[in-house]
Amino acid sequence: MQSAPSRAISRHVVTGTLAILAAVSAATQQSDALSAVGDFDADGNDEVLVYRGAGDEWAYYDLDAEGATRQDLVLQMGATVRFIGIGDFDADGAAELLARDIEDQGWRYSDRTDRGFVERLLPGMTRKDYWHVDAIGDFNGDQRDDVLLRRRDNGESLYYAMDGTAATARFRVNRSLPAE
Repeated sequence: MQSAPSRAISRHVVTGTLAILAAVSAATQQSDALSAVGDFDADGNDEVLVYRGAGDEWAYYDLDAEGATRQDLVLQMGATVRFIGIGDFDADGAAELLARDIEDQGWRYSDRTDRGFVERLLPGMTRKDYWHVDAIGDFNGDQRDDVLLRRRDNGESLYYAMDGTAATARFRVNRSLPAE
């Protein structure tokens, strides 16, 4: 008799560093994927974002010294929309999810509200499919995370400053990084 595989998130303190280990297993058409680590509830502490593909469900786990508490997210992404990464694009202290539609190449971000996440279109970013996210971070010091895109074929980079409602192209760097 076989037992069902365990799905658990555990935390370990290793020489003062918090290491989050996710035991991810696949069983009967279900898979959990550790998607990102960020502060989704603006409490100043990072949580673990998990996606369960079989049920198209998102949840984050609030970690503390006692364990992990699951917080289900009301988040609907269309079948053609793919999760890209996270960042605080509107400086509210909570991480938003950045996504891209693989059909129309449009960019979206999901902003947290009291009722869950609301998907918002993100105007201003290129729709050319050869651009990929290289990094997300606050590059200009305005407390909002920005997006750095990169063309893998020639190494060209494009920087977008985010303001919570739109992206503004700030500059293009030609072949600054080696092509992959």
